[in-house]
Amino acid sequence: PYRLESWIPGAQMDAVAFDGYALGKPKITRILARIFGDENTVLANVLAHEVDFAVENSMRFEHAQTLKGEWSTSGAGRVEIWPANVILNLVQFRPDYQKEPALFDLRVRRAMAYSIDRQTLQDGLYGGEGETAVAALDPDGRFYPSIKEGVTKYSYDPRETERIMNQAGYLKNRDGYYTSAAGEEFQPEFQTIAGTSFERGLAIITDTFWKSGVHVQPAVMSAAQQRDNQARATFSGIGMALTSGYNSGSSFSSSDIGTPANRWNGTNRGGWANPDFDRLVTAFNSTLDANDRVQRAVSLYKLLSDELPAFPMYFDMKVSARTAALRGPQARATTWNLQDWELAS
Repeated sequence: PYRLESWIPGAQMDAVAFDGYALGKPKITRILARIFGDENTVLANVLAHEVDFAVENSMRFEHAQTLKGEWSTSGAGRVEIWPANVILNLVQFRPDYQKEPALFDLRVRRAMAYSIDRQTLQDGLYGGEGETAVAALDPDGRFYPSIKEGVTKYSYDPRETERIMNQAGYLKNRDGYYTSAAGEEFQPEFQTIAGTSFERGLAIITDTFWKSGVHVQPAVMSAAQQRDNQARATFSGIGMALTSGYNSGSSFSSSDIGTPANRWNGTNRGGWANPDFDRLVTAFNSTLDANDRVQRAVSLYKLLSDELPAFPMYFDMKVSARTAALRGPQARATTWNLQDWELAS
């Protein structure tokens, strides 16, 4: 709907309405897309009415709360907040990189699942707004309602953590942390990616693990490491992932394991392999019957929740905002109908 007229790299793009657009000439004659390197600057410009529409990911949840407070009485704009990507923590299954072999024991992974206080995490990150994550799938996934009901759930229960860890041969030492019969403390690296909300989430989850006796070692992956596929796949212990590549259960299939041969491009960064899961993926991808697809999708995610190659942690909250002068954006303020937007003078 718009033709690019000028572009200043890293600063802005100026575009004018395209009269011949198939769905009709846009109602706004000219738009200026501005690029900011700082979220606080975006907020300041929205509050000053220098920006009429802030796209998702341009501000954090805290900025949305500020805007809602400022606009609640004045009616100067509208803020959209919604749960999007589920944040996962993947277990490393490659023996060459895993420094805490106890994580290969399903009992230990299940014990850890019971020591994640997701409600405290939700409260700390988003003031309790939104819902807790129970499956390795984004909440707007087509099969999510059925999958949510069908997966195995792990409510926060330190007593269950202790029962299972004891079965696996781990008892608490005098500091309250689980230790093997050989005297080796269970302390897997627990890694997140750099970012304000991610690092705050790391601190909250680490605290709940420690209170349960699981002595995880928190670590932050740098921005440079995040851009390195090999670094993302060869983490030690437990590493973090967004579900931009995990909206299909097939992302955990053995064919998606990153290796030197595929330049570490596979989405299965933890290297988990399960023949039963691979067969379920094949069955899911080979049926067109709607009911069969739902049931097979549930089976896929049920197996993931049983075997725990990854721990679903929380949903990342997306934010967009628009001033009252801008009319036309639909719920969640996507730009699919940009040609119909209007800007009041």
